[in-house]
Amino acid sequence: MSEPKRPRRSRHFTAKAANPELSETITAVIASLKDFPNPEVVIGNGWAAMLAVGLLATKRTSDGLSPNVLWITNSGARAIAPLPLLESGLAANAWRELVHRLGVSVDEPQSGHYLREFRHRSFARAAWHKTPTRESRESTRNEWLWGPETRITPVFEARFEESLAELDEKARARIEAMPNVKILSGVPVAAFEGESLRLASGETIAFRRAIWADRWTGLGAIEGLPKGGALARNREPMGILQAVFTHSASLAGSSMQEAFFGSTHKDAGEEFNRNIWGSFFEDGKKSVWTIFITGEEAADNHTIGKKYRRLRQALDRMFTGTEWLPEGAKDFSATLVKEEILFQEDFVFAKGEPVTEAPVLGGVTFVTDAFGPSVAAELVARSLGAELGFDLVAMSEPVMTSEVVGEDSAEALDQGGAETEHENVQSNADRESSTGSESSVEA
Repeated sequence: MSEPKRPRRSRHFTAKAANPELSETITAVIASLKDFPNPEVVIGNGWAAMLAVGLLATKRTSDGLSPNVLWITNSGARAIAPLPLLESGLAANAWRELVHRLGVSVDEPQSGHYLREFRHRSFARAAWHKTPTRESRESTRNEWLWGPETRITPVFEARFEESLAELDEKARARIEAMPNVKILSGVPVAAFEGESLRLASGETIAFRRAIWADRWTGLGAIEGLPKGGALARNREPMGILQAVFTHSASLAGSSMQEAFFGSTHKDAGEEFNRNIWGSFFEDGKKSVWTIFITGEEAADNHTIGKKYRRLRQALDRMFTGTEWLPEGAKDFSATLVKEEILFQEDFVFAKGEPVTEAPVLGGVTFVTDAFGPSVAAELVARSLGAELGFDLVAMSEPVMTSEVVGEDSAEALDQGGAETEHENVQSNADRESSTGSESSVEA
């Protein structure tokens, strides 16, 4: 699917001059920077930005102090981790290092087979779990899934007992309370000028180092950056649509560690298989579900709404019966007492190999969320690892194996006959013919 030709529309979060309270807050933060010399600056609001800010703010210098860190949220683009899973190794260990440095109590990450696909009215292990090597797993996963979905799906899975969504919120709360961190929201960066940056409001801020952790699309509009290194070129950015649901009763026990995905009905003319992704947290009283949106679809609010309805329809098919639903609930939707919807345009790349080392252009280091939470963590860890004293070789080793979710636990989630270890595996293209177009289902 080629990137659609369309007018660019910004859905970035920017300051609203008509809001006096917001303007006063921005003015106060900028004024306070006079007593906040030579900060490390991190620009962005997602996983990569949060990790960079947290790790820098907990660094100890030779004099035993921690550096000043200025966190400019810029566009404000941020998503909840679609799955509670990270790539086993450096990504999981980078998150572990962050939360430990921030004093968040958390169990050690565990590796295992946590992801379950809804097929034939039951949940089964993901197809790529059945291949032994990284290369064969990655090849099978990439054949099985649509491009942007591969960004959130680890080849070898690891997770903490708490979900990434919960750990993210705890880490942000600790960072916001740190005296050596200042957070500036509502004013984007307009230009880089040597070892300083200029905000859209006109103020200039000198920095020790700058890390760009926001979207890579639209960087050409930032003055002072090399124009030749279009980091997002030919990567086909996609949108992300997420729903966070609060349920009337717990739909999953506290011991449930699995995450889930399943196909949505196709709309007329749709030529690829699209899945929803998610998991339960807070002892099963909340859940988060994600679906990806093409650039063309993101330009139409009606289409975005239709994809949200497809998400809901898929959940009603996936979670049925007394195994999941509380007494009296006819379907998944009947358990909802609160819905929170988040949409971000140009959030994840559908094409291109992930970068393994953070590019440095014009003296600015570039990391991104667009290859998913695992690559975001790996880029930050490699960029800051030497000065933080990380043993990157040791951190890249697979994390400990879980005994809770092992080779044969898929049967515990069966809703109508578990699929066996030796079942035939279809590719994404093969599944499209069996899924079929469901345009007759009214959205």
